[in-house]
Amino acid sequence: MKVQHLLNYLSCLQGPLCETGGSKAANDLASACESLNAFGDMKVEDFAAFLKLAEHYKRTGEVPVTAGRKKVTKKAADPERIKKAAQTVSDLYEKSIDRSLDYATIEAELKKINKDLSAPEMKTLCKEVNIATVPKTKKDAFEAIKGRIFDRKQSFERTAF
Repeated sequence: MKVQHLLNYLSCLQGPLCETGGSKAANDLASACESLNAFGDMKVEDFAAFLKLAEHYKRTGEVPVTAGRKKVTKKAADPERIKKAAQTVSDLYEKSIDRSLDYATIEAELKKINKDLSAPEMKTLCKEVNIATVPKTKKDAFEAIKGRIFDRKQSFERTAF
């Protein structure tokens, strides 16, 4: 329910209050409704939470701080995982000239590595396998490694008679 719905209900009470001789109460209610107009789009439960915060501020002079999002702790790069991945990439590079090794197999192996490593680890992997320009994103790192192996395979296939 929105505050606007509550306002409509309260406004309906003004008429009966005036008729029963409660003009002061009716005027107070009209003034309260006028003040609440600014909050018409809020949900009633959100408005109630706001009122609690306002009451706390009035009582203590402090604005309560709500807990923000937790910081995600970054995993430290695991040198063993990077070393293992670098060995796999080097093996794929060496085997890429083998006709029995197809592109789908190469890509599947590289996707496993991409899934297992974080973006910083993928960038470190690029350095380990001697990719000159370190890519900015994990996707670019994956594409650079894949491109290097595919280029070698294509070059060999073009020159093989």
